[in-house]
Amino acid sequence: MNLLYQQPSLMKAVDVSLRLVYIEFLTTTPLELQDTDNVDIYISSFCKWMSGKNRDGKSWDHALMLSGHDLTSKGSSAVAG
Repeated sequence: MNLLYQQPSLMKAVDVSLRLVYIEFLTTTPLELQDTDNVDIYISSFCKWMSGKNRDGKSWDHALMLSGHDLTSKGSSAVAG
């Protein structure tokens, strides 16, 4: 992430530091997450699920989901991000 802000076009380097606030490893899909390969539905349910967890006294700006699903959008598996 820090390399993203070290671009010469910024004219000045921006120092970015990251702090891990919360981490959770799941072995099963939580009931709140819709178990689907449709990326739009899956990410929407992930965002809703994470926003509920973000209210439990923890606070973060970004959440990262690593999934074993072969997520697709409109039939295409060329999905990134």
